[in-house]
Amino acid sequence: MRSAILMLSLLAFFLIIALPNFLEAHHTVYLESPSNQTITNLNNNSLIFTYNHTGSLGGTVNCTLYIDGDATNYQTNVSANDSIMVYSNKSWSEGNHSWHVNCTNGAATESSLDYYNGSFIFTYDNTPPAILNQSLDDNIIFINSSIRLSTIINDPSGVESVNFLINAPYGELNETAVNGTGSEYYVICNSTGGTGNCYTNETGSYNWTQILANDTAGNVNVSPSALLFSVANQTVFSINLNYPLNQTLTNSNTPKINFTVTGSRNFYNCTLYFDNLSSGNNDSAYDNEATMIIPNSSLKDGSHTWYVNCTYGNTTNQSEVREI
Repeated sequence: MRSAILMLSLLAFFLIIALPNFLEAHHTVYLESPSNQTITNLNNNSLIFTYNHTGSLGGTVNCTLYIDGDATNYQTNVSANDSIMVYSNKSWSEGNHSWHVNCTNGAATESSLDYYNGSFIFTYDNTPPAILNQSLDDNIIFINSSIRLSTIINDPSGVESVNFLINAPYGELNETAVNGTGSEYYVICNSTGGTGNCYTNETGSYNWTQILANDTAGNVNVSPSALLFSVANQTVFSINLNYPLNQTLTNSNTPKINFTVTGSRNFYNCTLYFDNLSSGNNDSAYDNEATMIIPNSSLKDGSHTWYVNCTYGNTTNQSEVREI
């Protein structure tokens, strides 16, 4: 009985104390940097590989760096417990690559593969993000209104940050873009600063000059935007009814209504009213051009009033009222 207890005690000592020390003594090469799964844009002349060994290997210790299984750096008489920093003498292409270190004293060899159960992986990405499809949702807005600036950023390693440079009437802006749906990045400007500090409380021209895109590997792409929008006071425009003339007699129950909008915008959203009921619409009535709307329902015999309402943004104007 006492013999069995003694055996169990010795086994417990081995499992708790001796075995970990034994394993530690045989896994003595450690990788410091780059850490596993690092994404980098550094090539073999710039990326430093750092490792150390504990000194469990006696005598003169020599260590070799391996990239993708190929020996790419050999160091002799490597001191224990020192961080050894080396470069690879072999270049690499874009994509994933493995690295590990073996150390030997001639009689025994230790490898980082044993401790980490495999190699560390690093990803080489030397391609900057692609900047595509810059756009504005309008080119003229009212003071204190909202506008959205957007672009598409593509990068296989991942996008780190995107900034829009905007020359506003009140100064130069460097706005951090928000990641929207998928690869879209956007900035909103409005009366409260939008997604950052882009205010629309001053009239004038806002020149979106550049986009700066950074990826997780450290690559940067700078693209000129050259998109312009203006902030203006409330729109002033007038609606002139061309025909039919007031008190026209007609035998058509869907008379053609012709009018012209004159103002400072490119186009307007206009609605025809008969007897105060919406009777037709043209959402692209161009400035200073004759526009026609045909009623969408037939008129009954008799006298009717009619007029046109046009809207731009939050401004709506009405024409004179005529009879037909």
